[in-house]
Amino acid sequence: MEGSAEGLPFRDNAFDVVISNGAFNLVVEKVKALGEVYRVLKPQGRFLFADQFLIGEHPKETKARTENWARGEGGAIPGKVFLALLRQAEFEEAEIVTETGFNSSPVTKGALFRAVKPLAAAVVPGEPVLQEEVKPVGPPSSPGGS
Repeated sequence: MEGSAEGLPFRDNAFDVVISNGAFNLVVEKVKALGEVYRVLKPQGRFLFADQFLIGEHPKETKARTENWARGEGGAIPGKVFLALLRQAEFEEAEIVTETGFNSSPVTKGALFRAVKPLAAAVVPGEPVLQEEVKPVGPPSSPGGS
C-alpha cells in the first residue's frame, strides 16, 4: 500500500488513534496532511504526535532552509501555529502536552502534541442521522386494554 501524509490510503473514519513521530515537520502541505488525519480518524478519535517546532528564525535563503530540512528545521513551524492549524482542521482539545527534551537544531524544540476529532464529526451534512428507536417506559398494559 502506498500513500503520503497528504493522501493517506485509508477509508474515512477508520481509526481510533493516529500517531506520528517526527514526520509533520517534514511535510510541505501541513494543512492537507492534517485534513487527512482528521478524515481517517473516527469521531472522538485521538491524534497524538511528537515533532519539532520552531523557536527561532528560519534561515532567509531557500537553499539553507532546504539543506536543514532533514534536521527538522526547514519545515518546522512555531508551536502556536501548529495548534492553530489543528483547530483549522476542526480538531478539538489541541494542545502541546510537554516538551520532549529532544531538539533537532538550535532553532527547534521537540514536543508532544495531542488533539481529538469531535463527536459531532459523525454527522455528515445532508445525510440522515440514525437514531435508536425509543420505546416508552411505563406500567404494562392490562390484557384487553384499559
